[in-house]
Amino acid sequence: MYGNMKVVAVMMEKGGVGKTTLALNLALAAAEGLIPKVKKKILIFDFDDQQNASCALLGMREIPGVKAWAPPIHPAYDPDDPEDIEWGGISTSIDLYYGNPVCPYETTLSDRIEILPSDGAMLKSFEDRTSKISESQEEGVFESIMNELKSFMEQPDVQELYDLIIIDCPPGVNLITTPILRCATDLVIPVELEPWSVTGFRNIWKEIENVNNSGLREEPINLAGVVPNKYDPRMTTVHGQYLEQLRSLKDPKIKKALLDPIQILTEFKTQWLPLGTPRKTKLTGKAAKQMNKTIIDIAKNMYSVKKKRKAKKLDLVN
Repeated sequence: MYGNMKVVAVMMEKGGVGKTTLALNLALAAAEGLIPKVKKKILIFDFDDQQNASCALLGMREIPGVKAWAPPIHPAYDPDDPEDIEWGGISTSIDLYYGNPVCPYETTLSDRIEILPSDGAMLKSFEDRTSKISESQEEGVFESIMNELKSFMEQPDVQELYDLIIIDCPPGVNLITTPILRCATDLVIPVELEPWSVTGFRNIWKEIENVNNSGLREEPINLAGVVPNKYDPRMTTVHGQYLEQLRSLKDPKIKKALLDPIQILTEFKTQWLPLGTPRKTKLTGKAAKQMNKTIIDIAKNMYSVKKKRKAKKLDLVN
């Protein structure tokens, strides 16, 4: 769809299942040169109103009176430049849906990783705006929103600068995530081994197949990973039951993408913080080995690496 550039969406119907953990560790693995096909920069889109990726990678500012954070003023902003005065110096992921220009931020994680952060207040404003669209306006406005993200990915300048874009999605399928399903090349879905999460996976997979069969995509989205997360070996009866439900699904795309479960470990207490962050909460030991294997398997599925080839080990622990 975009030459050699991959657009990977990390998505699930419910929050708190490990989307940001997987998104940031995938970005870090690529930035450290451990995914050989990724040679350029990596861009993260944070569309999640929890804003965990943005808070991990940027010095976000608390918005008074609102349970949300705002990005810092962009380093490229010049208050003496008339064009920049109109811009205001802040760039967020949701700006694309308004048709505004965007300017990604460098991050604390790696000089190869950039981010378009989430603005919690703007996401809420966007949701309120779209909920009030009249039927007479609906078709034109919705179609414009649906095309903005894909149009960004198709820009030659974007493909020249990045060869991996990772999208940390909000929970569910809605007006924010539907355009993502239209433009993503690959999809990663973390699943908790709980009844609501397995049901949520089935629901979101139906939506994905609807988009694949809608004629709105040039090619079907590739399911690069279904990741059973927070598996507790002390609860083998319960968690094992839901793991078997996933394994029993007959769709060959799901069978190919279903990865080994990630166990609950003390190292995962702050799961959304990735390895290598400038904090004291990076993954180590068994937790790091589990995440290494998961990232290896996702990368193999993304780039169609044959199983007979020996995959390069992703050693994400310093």
